[in-house]
Amino acid sequence: MLKTLTDSTLYLPDDPATDRPLLAAILGREAVLMIDAGASPAHAKLFLDGLKAATGRTPTWVVLTHWHWDHSFGLSYFTVPAIGHKNIAPHLSRLSGLAWDDDALQARVQGGEEIEFCAEHLRKEYGATRDIQICFPNLYFERLLILDLGDITCELHWIPTDHSDDSVAIYIREERTLFLGDALGPNLYAPAPYYSAEMVRRLMARIRAFPVDWYVEGHSAPARPEQFWKENRILEVVATLIQGGVTQRSTLLRAIEKQTDLPLPADYVELLGLFLASMAQPHTIQP
Repeated sequence: MLKTLTDSTLYLPDDPATDRPLLAAILGREAVLMIDAGASPAHAKLFLDGLKAATGRTPTWVVLTHWHWDHSFGLSYFTVPAIGHKNIAPHLSRLSGLAWDDDALQARVQGGEEIEFCAEHLRKEYGATRDIQICFPNLYFERLLILDLGDITCELHWIPTDHSDDSVAIYIREERTLFLGDALGPNLYAPAPYYSAEMVRRLMARIRAFPVDWYVEGHSAPARPEQFWKENRILEVVATLIQGGVTQRSTLLRAIEKQTDLPLPADYVELLGLFLASMAQPHTIQP
């Protein structure tokens, strides 16, 4: 079930059926780093069983790319140390002790504390019985943490994103592979989901600073640089236009079509709405 990406990297592809993200293991000579804990103990077990069958090894550490349920709720299955950015703790604390039955989930959706998409897929992942245990990392870092796996170097970087303020990118130096989790996603938990032009430009500049042969996001297949930047160019185009003072929807649409030389598909129009939404509500740009 696991696929090989590089000499040191195995991964389990994402599964849209319950919004399970991609999980991966980086295998060094002396240690193994697992990337993300999965959406549930069942998801974690599926990966760990596959890793054991393929390599005979188990993780030494697991790092969380961010706090969202599909990346962190499998942590209760692990007995090895977990790593997260320091901002992850308050997010997980808010989830600790919550009820997860249908009525509780629906109440949080109606109150704006949860997203219907997440609630729907969480119900599918766990079924009717939801014994969900919120677990916390054992080790926190602020800006950068470097792990030597023995001939493989893993750099854990905090990166600025709209999606979550605890986003961690994992750069595998020798393999030139960059794991981004959901860093390129919008802020989904704001009163109205949004992209911030300034945040997106900073994020893209940060991503471009890494020499990369493979980009790996949480909910898509690994991509080579040409494919990755082709798919994500629209983010830079819109962010640059808005920061340049183009903020009217009709003007933006014409300018984007001119720059991309293509009629805009529906998902690009939706993306434009997410950028415009950021100007109608307060939000904080992280340092």
